[in-house]
Amino acid sequence: MVVTSLDGTIIDVNPAFAAATGYTVAEIKGRSAYSVSGTGNAAGLVERLRATVGAKGRWSGELLIRRKDGSEFPAYLTVDTYLAHAYGEHRRVALIHDMTEKREAEEVIRHQANFDALTDLPNRRLFFDRLEQEIERSRGTQDVLALLFIDLDRFKEVNDTLGHDQGDLLLLEAVRRITASVRASDTVARLAGDEFTVILPAVGDAGVAEGIAQAILQQIAAPYRLAGELVMVSASIGVATYPKDADNAEALLVCADQAMFAAKEEGRNRWKVFTQALLQAERERLRITQDLRTALAAGQFALHYQPIINLRTGKVCKAEALIRWNHPVRGPIHPADFIAVAEESGLIIDIGRWVLTEALDQLARWQVLLGEGFQISVNKSPMEFSAPASGPESWSGMIERRNVPVGSLVIEITEGSLMEQNADVMDQLSRFQAAGIEIALDDFGTGYSSLSYLRRLDIDYIKIDQSFIRSLTRGPDDVALCHAIISMAHALRIRVIAEGVETASQRDILLLPAATTGKATSSVRRWRPARSRPS
Repeated sequence: MVVTSLDGTIIDVNPAFAAATGYTVAEIKGRSAYSVSGTGNAAGLVERLRATVGAKGRWSGELLIRRKDGSEFPAYLTVDTYLAHAYGEHRRVALIHDMTEKREAEEVIRHQANFDALTDLPNRRLFFDRLEQEIERSRGTQDVLALLFIDLDRFKEVNDTLGHDQGDLLLLEAVRRITASVRASDTVARLAGDEFTVILPAVGDAGVAEGIAQAILQQIAAPYRLAGELVMVSASIGVATYPKDADNAEALLVCADQAMFAAKEEGRNRWKVFTQALLQAERERLRITQDLRTALAAGQFALHYQPIINLRTGKVCKAEALIRWNHPVRGPIHPADFIAVAEESGLIIDIGRWVLTEALDQLARWQVLLGEGFQISVNKSPMEFSAPASGPESWSGMIERRNVPVGSLVIEITEGSLMEQNADVMDQLSRFQAAGIEIALDDFGTGYSSLSYLRRLDIDYIKIDQSFIRSLTRGPDDVALCHAIISMAHALRIRVIAEGVETASQRDILLLPAATTGKATSSVRRWRPARSRPS
C-alpha cells in the first residue's frame, strides 16, 4: 500500500511495499509514486493513469512496478482518493497486488496448451496457428510454402517390445534428428503419437522441400540404441505445397497426410509428393468404405467360382470361391478396389463370414452332384485372424456346426498371415488342419516365399502366382523358376496349383517337372482369357 498527496508525492508505504520493492520507508518517502513505474510499460500508459486519476480520482489496471534493484514485476494497481480526517487533506491510496505467481501460472498453462509435454515441440493447436500465419505471409509475398507430414514406420513395435519408456526415448531422438535436418526458420511440430509435421516457409519450389525430406529420412534411418540394443526405425513422409495443392491450413495438412499414406503404401522409408490423383484415390476409398457398410445387408455381393483342374485327369476337381460386388449405381467393383478397404475398416470379418457361409452351402450342393471328393477353396484375410477363434460366429464354429466332410474345404492364406509368426494365427491354422481342413499358401513367389513357412506349418498346397505363369513363354529363366518351385514342393510332398493357365503351351511346360521327377502332377487353376475374365 502507498499513500500519496494529490500530486503523487509518496507520504507513506506499508512494510509489504518495502518487502516487494526493496525500498525502505525513508528511501521512498518524498519521491513521486510514478517513479517506481517500470520501463516496460506500454507507451503512454503512465500518462493516461495520471490523467485519469487527476480527472476522476481513481484508476485500476495492470502495471509493471520497478524494484530498487531495477528488476520489474507485474502488478494490479488500484488508486482511490480519500479525505484524511486526521489532517483534513485529501490523500490518494494505491493498492499494489503482485501478479508474478499468477503470470507464471498463466505461462505454464499457456505452454501446456500449445506445446507437447514430451518433446516440447509445438502441438497441434500451435501448429495450426503457425501454419495459418505462414500461409497468410506467403499469400502476401507470393512465396511457396511446403508442409512435411512425417510418420515413423513400425514405431508401435518398439513400444510393444521394449516398453513405452524406450519408445519415448526414441521419439526424443527422432525429434533431435528432424530438427537438425531443417532450417532455423522452419517449424517442427508433434501432432500425436509418432506423427510430426515440418512447416517450410519460402522454399522457392518443391525441390527444396524434397531435399529436406530426403535428409530427414536418412537421419531417421540411422540406428537407435535403446535398452542396450540397436533398433532400426524408418519414416514415411508426405510433401504438400501452398498454393499449388491447397489454399488453407486444414486442406494442406490433408494433402500432406495423403502423400505420407501413399509413401507408406509403397513400402515405407520414402517420401512422396502430393498429387490430385492421391486425393481422388482417398475420396474413392472413403466412398467405398461408406458403401461397403450397407453392401452386405443389401445383398450386393455374389460368389463366383473359379475351376481348378487336375492335369493328370483333365477333370475339374476343385473350385475357388471369389467374391464379387455389384454396386447398384456404379456397377461391378473390382475386388482389388474394395478388399483392402474392407480390411482397413474391419468390415472384412463380417464379409468373410458371409463368404464362408455361401461357399459351404454351394459345397453341399456340388458334392451331391459331383461326389464327396469335390473341394472348395475359400480365402481368409490376415485381418480375419484377429476375430475370435472360437464361438458360434468363428470360422471353426461355423465349419463344425455344418459337419463339413474331411478334406472338402481348403482355406487359402497369404504370406502376410504368417510373416509376424503370430502364435494365435499358427494355432488357428493347426486347429483347422486337425479338423480335416487343408491349407493353401496363396500367391507363392510374390512375397518373401520363405521355406520356414512351409517347414513350420504343414502346408497342403502352394499356389504359383499368375504373374509367373504369364511369363512362361518369354524365356528359359522363367520356366526354370516355375520348375524349381514345383520340384521343391513335390519333394516336400506339397501339391501345387498354378494360377492363370490359359494356353496349352503353359500347361505342357508346367507338366514337365512331374514327368522328370516322377512325383504326382500339379493341379492347375485355369483362368478364362483376359478379355473375358469376370470383373
